[in-house]
Amino acid sequence: MTLYAWFYRHVLRDAVYAAVVEGWHAKDGQEFYALIGEREEYRMQWFEYWQREKLDFVLTVPNALPAMRHGDSRRQWKSCGYTFLFNVVSIVPGFGA
Repeated sequence: MTLYAWFYRHVLRDAVYAAVVEGWHAKDGQEFYALIGEREEYRMQWFEYWQREKLDFVLTVPNALPAMRHGDSRRQWKSCGYTFLFNVVSIVPGFGA
């Protein structure tokens, strides 16, 4: 268990996020490019879905969590999941930037 995971599990009492970061490790070139391939396949499936359904846009909520207290954002970056997911799926050939 990494120190980071230990901190989340025992100090911040967040067992779910601690379980997520326990799997973080440096990746070699083959692991890295395999993950890129999975991401690109997911993007292509999303793009094909858009084409099949003839969608012009998808309206989603910007944040599924309640508002944060002032100054608490340094640990709450996890609440940006919708934005991160859209950034993954929106850049495909012929669509987006």
